Amino acid sequence: MKRITVLIFAVISMILFVSCDSPDDSNGNKIVIYTEPMTTKEAVGVGYIINLNTGKFHYSDCPSVNQMAEHNKKEYTGDRDDLILQGYEPCKRCNP
Repeated sequence: MKRITVLIFAVISMILFVSCDSPDDSNGNKIVIYTEPMTTKEAVGVGYIINLNTGKFHYSDCPSVNQMAEHNKKEYTGDRDDLILQGYEPCKRCNP
């Protein structure tokens, strides 16, 4: 009977390591597969700027970001729906 071990690491790119151990083979068989890195906006998240004073979030290139006081700006990278679940509202100017 063979035992198969699979480990997946996803930091910048995905690396899949498969190890097949067999009782009749002391060295085992090892396969390493390198896949293409995930670069879509959905995979890495989108950059937003949250206005801590108003509770609204903006795209980083929104004209409203330039009008914010620096101490009210907070950078966020992630999912739009997560921000809404946290109670933030999308800007009506850039409509993120």
